[in-house]
Amino acid sequence: MIAACRRYVAFASAVLFLLAPGLAPAGTLLAACQPRTARGEPAALFLREISLTSGETVPGGLELPGQVLTQALHVLLDGRAGFALTERVAQAGSPRPRGPRRELAVFTTTPLHFLSTPRDPAWQPVLVLPGPFAASENSQLLAILERPMDATWPGGRVSAFRVHNDAPGLRFERAGVWELPDAPVAAAADWVRGHIYIVSDGTRGPAVEIIEIDLNSAAQRSASVSISREDTMHARPAALALSSGGARLCLLMSAYSLEQRDGRRVSATQWIDVDSLEAQSLGPQIAGLGEAGLAALVPGAGGTLWARTYDEAGGFAYATSLTEGGGAPMKLREESFREAAAAPGWAASPDALRYALSGGKSVRILREVGGDAVVRTFPQPVESVAWGASGLFIGEGPRIHRLDTDTAASVWSREMAEGFVAGLVEVPGDRESPAEDLPPTRAIPARVELDADTPGLDLSIGAAGGGSATQRIEISALSLGGWVRTIEWQSRGVPRGAADALMTVLAAPPLHFSHRIRRTPFSSAPRGAAAVVVRLEDVARGAITRQVLLDYVSGGGGLLVLAGHAPDAAGEGLRRWLEPLGLILDPAHEVKGRFAVPPNPRVNLGLDQLSIAAGAYMEVTRPMDLIVEGPAPGTAVLALMRHGYGRLGVMSGEAPLGARALAEPANRRFVRALFGWLAGMNSVVRDSDHDGLRDDVEDVNANGAADRGETDFLQSDADGDGVPDGAEDFNLNGAVDEGETDPRRADTDGDGIPDGADAEPLPRAGSPILLAVRPTTGPAEGGTLVEVEGRNLPVNPQVWFGGQKSKHVVRIDSTRLVAAAPPTPNAVDPAPVPLRVAHPLGILENTLDAAFRYGDPTPVHVTLEALDRVRRAYDGYRGSMALTLDLAEVRIDNGWFYVRPELNVSELQATFARGDGLIAAGRDATITRHGARGFRIVLGPGEPLTGRVELGTFSWTLADPSPEVGRIRWYIAFPIMEVQWGGVAEIVPSEIWTDLEGAAAESLVRPAVKASP
Repeated sequence: MIAACRRYVAFASAVLFLLAPGLAPAGTLLAACQPRTARGEPAALFLREISLTSGETVPGGLELPGQVLTQALHVLLDGRAGFALTERVAQAGSPRPRGPRRELAVFTTTPLHFLSTPRDPAWQPVLVLPGPFAASENSQLLAILERPMDATWPGGRVSAFRVHNDAPGLRFERAGVWELPDAPVAAAADWVRGHIYIVSDGTRGPAVEIIEIDLNSAAQRSASVSISREDTMHARPAALALSSGGARLCLLMSAYSLEQRDGRRVSATQWIDVDSLEAQSLGPQIAGLGEAGLAALVPGAGGTLWARTYDEAGGFAYATSLTEGGGAPMKLREESFREAAAAPGWAASPDALRYALSGGKSVRILREVGGDAVVRTFPQPVESVAWGASGLFIGEGPRIHRLDTDTAASVWSREMAEGFVAGLVEVPGDRESPAEDLPPTRAIPARVELDADTPGLDLSIGAAGGGSATQRIEISALSLGGWVRTIEWQSRGVPRGAADALMTVLAAPPLHFSHRIRRTPFSSAPRGAAAVVVRLEDVARGAITRQVLLDYVSGGGGLLVLAGHAPDAAGEGLRRWLEPLGLILDPAHEVKGRFAVPPNPRVNLGLDQLSIAAGAYMEVTRPMDLIVEGPAPGTAVLALMRHGYGRLGVMSGEAPLGARALAEPANRRFVRALFGWLAGMNSVVRDSDHDGLRDDVEDVNANGAADRGETDFLQSDADGDGVPDGAEDFNLNGAVDEGETDPRRADTDGDGIPDGADAEPLPRAGSPILLAVRPTTGPAEGGTLVEVEGRNLPVNPQVWFGGQKSKHVVRIDSTRLVAAAPPTPNAVDPAPVPLRVAHPLGILENTLDAAFRYGDPTPVHVTLEALDRVRRAYDGYRGSMALTLDLAEVRIDNGWFYVRPELNVSELQATFARGDGLIAAGRDATITRHGARGFRIVLGPGEPLTGRVELGTFSWTLADPSPEVGRIRWYIAFPIMEVQWGGVAEIVPSEIWTDLEGAAAESLVRPAVKASP
């Protein structure tokens, strides 16, 4: 490690200084280098120069104002200057970036030095179109597409500048500004005619706006182009390109949320006439999605266009060659790259007859027409490719290769101390340095050797003209290209007999993990480790506490828990150690066998089956990122989940990690994929709507749609409150934390004022925070038990559904409570009602808008049914009927009803014997004569009644009636059924006829009526 530090610091120390202009080589290669954290997140962006002949790094460099490139590096003014369009992104656990998200950095190239450029703080650049260099005027045109910093305004503009290389330096002259009605997405330029074509994605439905700007006359015209297809949905524009003849535009559209029958997402091309701006023929479908703003369409030689697309869910990238000749466009060639998480890199030779395509870990050099490709595969993913007059250059991980274009062999290779190579561009030689106000020249040693104890100390370096200059040099994992990643193993966490084999696999490229075995218990959260591995039995021995590990994971670490069969394991505490995360382990119950690994677009383990021996039984009680199901429903042998900013995995056994198992390539792939996922190194950071929230944070289940609880990754303001989602979710973690407004609710505090217009959009300090309710619907009579999730829920809370207060509220803890929905006071309204939770004193409260919807009332049937024929007795007639309640899912607390005959009640006697339903509920019932109304039956107290309940038997005796009475009609009258914690149920009563001659008529059910007292 000391030798590596010496090797890297020899170059890293040179970043502190700028050389005199005369020391730069005649021709150089500009490289944008990106240090990354152990989670694979970009941390910074540096610009360095490399000699084209020797591959040596030229002293001097720049730190660019962002962490990622959003457009390829470009050189201007015949190589004398260049620009980089960068973006600031937030890392896990870091606050939202301050200031503009995107910035345009313009710099000179001899030496590297920032230039001051005209900048309007109210606007940020989206795309830059550099025009050709005019040697006669010693100037160049630059068109910048911009969006307003105020996200509530959906428009945009085009700013054009003419850059002059006049003495004493570069000069920017504004050539014009054109307003755009919608936010620009992509653009193409015809510099011969002086026209710029912009495509914007507005709110006009299945169409986009094509806008043409004439830079010479300042004229502007627009036309709407339909992008609808029968087999696509939610198509969005991704790129725009001009044909080689300049007669047509090609628009690339991507169906972001379309899932084809074969599971692939697609793009399509629309060809547009430049004179009329009218749509012409529709091109063929193209596999994958085009990424807006990253030159997804590139003109080729001979009238062709190359479309660069990717399918992140399927793990493929595509480069498709299309014709632009007469008739319908045709697909000429398609190159696909497996396991590529981004659109393929593309570079053309100066004569445009050959191309270099990169995707995943491979580079292909091919000719425009015919011939086989020359392929070169690298150990790490290829992230940049450039083809200049001096040759072909490849950025592979932190290395730059100059390739022989015939054999794809490396002419030279160079490893960059500043990190992964994110962009490359060749700078022509024989350039004159612009007379800018450059910092003073400093002389530096050619090489600086540092010992292991040197970093952090002051280093004195002789300065030109005498004296000395003191600089402080700091060395960290970032300065070494993000290569220092450590797995910390608890001493018993390393699988038995597999230490050497397992650590060798993980130390190899592309992971480069170092390893540290800890033989003492964790007293605090692990530091400096990308992942920690512990055994479940270590927990039983007190090697580490749950909270220490969970704090480490929530702060961004990775944790792997290895369980295993332990017949003597006992204790409810160990069994439920991971229950808060949705897992219950039973080491005493053995699990073994081979289990199918489901395909998952977010976690690709490179394995079809997972073999487990002597594993522990594991129950899963909540959704996870990936679950390899166990032998029984609801069980698992591997569960992967996210917790806070970090990731956690639990495996029931260690079989795939053993020395013998690692002899199989599939298990080695599995090990690398598992630990790479735990360390967050396979994350692809995308923000399609540029709201500051990553797509995987907004679209948690990766299904391409905005589901309940998610924000829309294609809309920067999902709730329409005038505040971008990333500005509301300040720490960008996808949760509504303390001090944040809710990007899913337009009015977080429920005061009727949208957050964007509310001077105080948050509830008062100490107020309850409401996040979700389940279920969200219930019947009109109420009684539905609704679970409310939130934070800071008070003790003894009061809950209102609309204007009705709940009769039953149980607080589980400060994050959950259960409330019974009261009945709705009016007829059922299709509009949902708000849910309000308040402190018992009424001083602090919060409301969740449109939280609960009332549906139709649940019908409750009270049924009479004859049991047998009417019998003749010495004193008259006798008969009996069964009384039944059919309650569906309604829970009845109290109830009474009348059984009435159409006869003089004084001639009747009746009794009631309770049935099995009342006996099971521990309830009694009483029957009384109630004047002329018949007999009143009242249900006694006890357990609530639900489902089908046999109330009991109604027996009657009738003295000899007058001869004209031959039939008796019995019916239910004035029924009242009180729903538990709710109102009164909707009753459907019945009636029955009994024939005194010994035959019972068919029971009749009357229409539903509202119960009344």
